[in-house]
Amino acid sequence: MNGPIRWMIRNRVTANLLMVFILVAGSFGAISLRKQVFPEFSPELINISVAYPGASPIEVEEAIVVPTEAALESIDEVEEVNATASQNLAVVTAELRSGVDKQRVLDEVKSAIDRIRTFPVQIERPIVNLASPRSQVIQLVLSGNVGERALKVLAKEARDDLIALGAISDVQISGARDYELSIEVSSDVLDAYGFSLSQLATIVRRESLELSGGEIETRDGRVLLRTQGRNETSEDFRDIVVLADADGTEVLLSDIATVTDGFADSDLAATFNGQRAVVVTAYRVGEESVLDVAEAVHTYVASFSARLPEGVTASVWQDQSVVLDGRLKLLIKNGILGLTLVLIALTLFLDLKLAAWTAIGIGISFIGAFALLAPLGVTMNTISLFGFILALGIVVDDAIVMGENIFAEREKGRSPLEAAEVGAIRIARPVIFAVLTTVVAFAPLLFIEGTLGRLLIDLPLVVITVLLLSLVEALFILPMHLSHDDASIRTSNRFLGRINETRARIDIALQKFISGPLTRGVRFSILNPGVIMSGALASILICFGLIGGGRLPFSFLPSIQGETVVANLQMPPGTSVERTLEVIQEIETSVLRAGDRMAMDLPSDHPSPIQNLYSVVGGGGGGGGPGQTDTPRSSSSSRASLTVELPNPEVSAFTPLDFETAWRAELPELSGVRSFAITSDFFRVAEAIQVQLASGDEQALKAASADVARELAQFSGVFDILTDDDRGEQEFQIDLRPDARTLSITLEDLANQVRGAFFGAEVQRLQRDGEEMPVYIRLPESERDAVADLLIFRVSTPGGARVPLDQVATVSLGSTPTSITRREGERIVSVTADTDES
Repeated sequence: MNGPIRWMIRNRVTANLLMVFILVAGSFGAISLRKQVFPEFSPELINISVAYPGASPIEVEEAIVVPTEAALESIDEVEEVNATASQNLAVVTAELRSGVDKQRVLDEVKSAIDRIRTFPVQIERPIVNLASPRSQVIQLVLSGNVGERALKVLAKEARDDLIALGAISDVQISGARDYELSIEVSSDVLDAYGFSLSQLATIVRRESLELSGGEIETRDGRVLLRTQGRNETSEDFRDIVVLADADGTEVLLSDIATVTDGFADSDLAATFNGQRAVVVTAYRVGEESVLDVAEAVHTYVASFSARLPEGVTASVWQDQSVVLDGRLKLLIKNGILGLTLVLIALTLFLDLKLAAWTAIGIGISFIGAFALLAPLGVTMNTISLFGFILALGIVVDDAIVMGENIFAEREKGRSPLEAAEVGAIRIARPVIFAVLTTVVAFAPLLFIEGTLGRLLIDLPLVVITVLLLSLVEALFILPMHLSHDDASIRTSNRFLGRINETRARIDIALQKFISGPLTRGVRFSILNPGVIMSGALASILICFGLIGGGRLPFSFLPSIQGETVVANLQMPPGTSVERTLEVIQEIETSVLRAGDRMAMDLPSDHPSPIQNLYSVVGGGGGGGGPGQTDTPRSSSSSRASLTVELPNPEVSAFTPLDFETAWRAELPELSGVRSFAITSDFFRVAEAIQVQLASGDEQALKAASADVARELAQFSGVFDILTDDDRGEQEFQIDLRPDARTLSITLEDLANQVRGAFFGAEVQRLQRDGEEMPVYIRLPESERDAVADLLIFRVSTPGGARVPLDQVATVSLGSTPTSITRREGERIVSVTADTDES
């Protein structure tokens, strides 16, 4: 190592070229480095989602999940299979072994799913794809006291406009129900015309199609044949002829049924600051930049707002670029502050030139790191920025040690060149080992497995890269810059003269300290090693005692605060949407009370504690996070969430945790609530406490989860105890009577008729605004909104008669879970809880 160091000191041009190369390469690397809020990693997962409209979770489990699990067992590359069966939907996730060819395994999984022959005919086409994370960047909220359709049309316009900009490729709409065309016909009308619902559905299907008829080869060329008659609008369906007599009399569908072009009969309602709302979410995918996506949305909103109809407002919401921008500003601020402090400290104790080149060396190390980080897959994100901030306090050491040793050699009377060579070579080995030991300390973070490891890997990569570049700079660049002056900077400038005078006085005081208290302390340590070792051991024991005794709180991963506080509400299964709305309104009132109370203690010019308030009934809470992947969810009237946006942390006098505490203090007693949890965390890799129970015995599983939840409740500091043990939603279970077969009614006939009447028989699928729009024929809502409607329902026989349901079937009351979670072929229940900081 001595030869290269001496050669670089004597070859100034080479050292300067190395410095310029590092700066240029780093600058280009910084420009090309992608910016995102969290590190993006591709999870080794394959998602399989199958929609089964109208099916209960148990039906979904038996008909879809179990056959899918069996089909995946034969694929060796699949390490674990997890599944969720909910109303109308099955989601199966196959976790792959590390390092496998994901595309090849995906093809195998698709083939395995295609070979399943037991899937019900009513299911939609299975969707099989690799889990690809997408980062939510920003949301545009359209709100106002207008109809749901008007808001959704505006949201669709905004979505198309944003995609057309080119800077954003993935924009989704949420908070609005799916389109649906409903054909409703009453039982009395069916009786009057001698129809059954299935017969009417068949007529509608036959009168709405578009079919190729082949082609005719003529002398003039080929002519294609096509039969046209596909209905696209509600008017088209109303004009369908369902009956025609020989005398020309026709009965149209509109004569016997009500055709409504509306929305799906699902429980979904979103509000923003008390007004109906629809949300347009922009995601960052691929090489897109978080800052570019956010800027494009902000620019668009400025022009879009001007052409919105009266009563509708467009608001920017959940702007994650603010978080990234804040971290960038913090890095720049800390960098400038750190370099300034280094410059001041070294100038006062050593030399102005030494201080300047040491500070410049830190900048070279940081800029040069960008050249290596991009090929390593590191992006500019919250974790990597934290790594830079952490490295800032470490990289100073080797440069200071190297510079101080060269300065000490000059103080002995050596020439600048000789002092640089002797000082650099003498201290090179300790500097190298000091840097390498720090690198080794961070290296284990590179080998953490799972989601946590993929999330944190940017941290050690940044720190190690900066450390290694700082070592190169300290060994080969800094000594050269300190070798070409035969004295410190001398000038007649009064300011620099005062600095030299101050430095001289500090140097005298420092020498007195070194020759006095420090020397005596070192001598005592050498002569009394037992005392020193005992004191060190006692200090270690005290530190462990502070942690073990709870004096120093311990957290494996610290809580990362954002700008929002989110509450998730779960009512008992089967709760009406009206009741859930009542409870969520009580919670909203408590939020406003908490905001008013906090405002009383804030300065008059402080922003309002509550910037915006978004609630959604029929869906769970959201929260961006690293590696987030979207999986389909079914809506439920018993589920709701509430998100409170707080002022920017840079101008706020309180933290999200402070608001969470104030909110909890204002919460009323929520009666009839199954679970309710509030969090102010920006994201969580995992819950503070999570216990998973697995068993093939459903009753034993429920009892065990209740026992775990009860035991957790006994510990102080444990709160928000939640369990996904589903106590079940009431259901009527219909069984075919044996004598029903004398009427030629089969179980399939019975199931299809009940399903068609109360859920609906699908007759067609339309395309509207980029989404599929199903067409259902069913009974009117007034004939399917009460238990009595089922009991008086009339079943059609193959002979054309209509008999009461109780003559051909028995109806009993039972229960079914609203969702079923499975892992490796067994049902599981998770019990989670949060803990306070102590």
